[in-house]
Amino acid sequence: MPETLMEAPKPSSALETVVALARERGARFVEFWFTDLGGRPWRIAMAAGALTENVFASGLPLDGQPVGGSWDGVMVLQPRLNAVYSDPGASSPTLALLCDVLDPETRDPLALEPRHVLFSALREVERRLDATVTLGIE
Repeated sequence: MPETLMEAPKPSSALETVVALARERGARFVEFWFTDLGGRPWRIAMAAGALTENVFASGLPLDGQPVGGSWDGVMVLQPRLNAVYSDPGASSPTLALLCDVLDPETRDPLALEPRHVLFSALREVERRLDATVTLGIE
């Protein structure tokens, strides 16, 4: 069964893992990747040295209104430790962290967030058809 959106790594091990990977790959930046309601990709970058345990424990708060007008109010980008990649298109060595978009109060995935919809569909395929779907990075 596919991993659920709410499975989160322990904050200290997540930070240590990503910092070690950034060091190993010489990454100067980390990018938090997410998609808007129309499926368009967005990313927010920060210096790799600015990562803190709080980013993995609490997520990265973000005002959703500038994101293509998709969301009103604050949302939380929650990076997934099982979705960390080197960004091959970046002009400087960069790690990409795919994120879930969560409600800041309930910590539940936003209902129409594309990754949440995809994971829900995958669970339904498995439940109804007893089949497995394999996908690559968004």
